[in-house]
Amino acid sequence: MTGSRMIVLRHGRSGAYPEALVARQEQVVRARARCFRLAAVCLGLLCVLLLITNIVFYVKYINLEEEKNSMSKNTFSLRENFKVERKTFLSYITNLTEERDGLNNSYQNLTEEVDQLKSIYKNMVKERDELKSSFQNLKCMSFGSSNYYLFNNKKSWSEARQECRNKGADLLIISSKEEQEFFKKQDVHAWLGLTDAEEEGEWKWVNGSLMTTTFWKGGEPNNANQGEDCAVFTPSTDPLNTWNDMPCTESEKWICELTAVP
Repeated sequence: MTGSRMIVLRHGRSGAYPEALVARQEQVVRARARCFRLAAVCLGLLCVLLLITNIVFYVKYINLEEEKNSMSKNTFSLRENFKVERKTFLSYITNLTEERDGLNNSYQNLTEEVDQLKSIYKNMVKERDELKSSFQNLKCMSFGSSNYYLFNNKKSWSEARQECRNKGADLLIISSKEEQEFFKKQDVHAWLGLTDAEEEGEWKWVNGSLMTTTFWKGGEPNNANQGEDCAVFTPSTDPLNTWNDMPCTESEKWICELTAVP
């Protein structure tokens, strides 16, 4: 309206302006007014758009926060589940380790038992072979209340006696003429259970009794070379003179005597 006033003033001072000029000025004023209104509308629309954008971003933010919280919860839940599963897995590994150690111990024990059984089996095979050999070389006889076993393999006097004792018997003791004649008929050459190893010249049987009945060969016992301390039964034409003294370390056959228990 300032322009209108200026036009009026100017008209008052300098006379009337052409109507076309006035119309032109009014068009300019209206155009400016339209521009102001358009600017106001655009500004309003911009404000509305900004509001809508803010609302959209706020909604997005809320959704993102919810997703974040949900992910945090899921992450926490996953972490807790992982801890539980890890603990379970570690416990499983520990149990497997203990079972493995137990199996290793069992295997070691079984291996030791197998080795022991192998050793026992080996010893039994050895004993079986020795028994087979003994029975193959064994001759059985009986006289009176005693049983006699003649072994055809050869050992020293001490070894032969130990063999007899292992079988619950002992070396042969001859205590009568009849028993002497019985073994003369067997034509044996074997150790007797008679020795003077404890005291030279004092002959004792393996049961501790002193020798009372003797069947020495002529000139025996002579303790030749100062080392003949064990008696041996030898073949002879004279059935009552068959004993001889020999070194106990010599190897001879032997006879075990097993007396029956009354």
